[in-house]
Amino acid sequence: MNTLKKDKEFNFTTVLDFLLQFWLPILIVTLGAGILAFIFSLPYFMPPKYQSTVILYPATTNSISKAILSTYQGEKNDVLALGQEEEAEQLLQLLQSDEITNKIIKKYDLLKHYRIDPAGSYPYTKLGKEFKKNINYRRTEYMSIEISVMDESKDTAAHIANDVAAMADTAKNNVLHERARDVLAIVKDKYEEKQRFINMMVDSLGKIGEIGVPPYSVQGNSSLNQDYLKAVASHSTALANELKNKMELQAKYSPIQKSFLDRIEFENKELSSVRTNYEHAVVDAEKMLPATMIVNHATPAERKAWPVRSIIVLISMFSALALSILFFAFLTNIREYFRSKKLETAQ
Repeated sequence: MNTLKKDKEFNFTTVLDFLLQFWLPILIVTLGAGILAFIFSLPYFMPPKYQSTVILYPATTNSISKAILSTYQGEKNDVLALGQEEEAEQLLQLLQSDEITNKIIKKYDLLKHYRIDPAGSYPYTKLGKEFKKNINYRRTEYMSIEISVMDESKDTAAHIANDVAAMADTAKNNVLHERARDVLAIVKDKYEEKQRFINMMVDSLGKIGEIGVPPYSVQGNSSLNQDYLKAVASHSTALANELKNKMELQAKYSPIQKSFLDRIEFENKELSSVRTNYEHAVVDAEKMLPATMIVNHATPAERKAWPVRSIIVLISMFSALALSILFFAFLTNIREYFRSKKLETAQ
């Protein structure tokens, strides 16, 4: 127990002696590191950057017609509802697309803005790294999307953040509209095909009527039979022959007429359904709802976000303090080692 106590006192005394011996160079190194960190974190060496942020939610509705015009309750979506995890992940993928990235790079001439030499080695690789370092997208815990932009110009940071949000909305609507136009073309072809088929059957019925076939009646040819019997009874041979011909034509074409009429009725019901789909497809292809709901627009920041000079100075001083202590401790041990070796040799 006494030995342990003596060891502790010895260790504390050794550390205290070490610090008293080297306190001045350690202090000089620590203060020097702090001064250098302060100097090199000045705007001349580290230009300050300002941060602007946009917060937005994705919309849940992709189809306007389904959300507003559909008569089926199960298909309706609330156009005012905010998107959940799936919609947020989809919007994140869209934000990271080459379309939005290239538009921002071109609009703000980021190659020049980030001072990258286009004639140097791998300029676009460097540009991509700078873009990812300064422009970030993330999903928050509330399922919103945060667009964060850092730039040396506070106004440029705000403009880029707002433009990215606007381009995301436009890009998503462009994707949806392109698909909706493809759907419209398919439904339009189907609708016109149905319409042509119905018109063809109506024309066929008209041609049957042109050859003298009476219109189809569910009562059959009972009226013609009565007229025919009256004509025979009155000895009207010409009329009787005419009515007889009509009866024969009606007996021959009546099943065909019924078949056409039944098919036309069925096709008209189908056409009504296709027409509804066609009207919905027209709405989806021509109308547009915002694909995002912006909660906070980006505004120019009043204070810089980077570098934080106080943190840089503190980290530099603590690092210098630790390294200087380790250096002088190593130096002391080396001296003690060679001194002991020298004493052993002398003995």
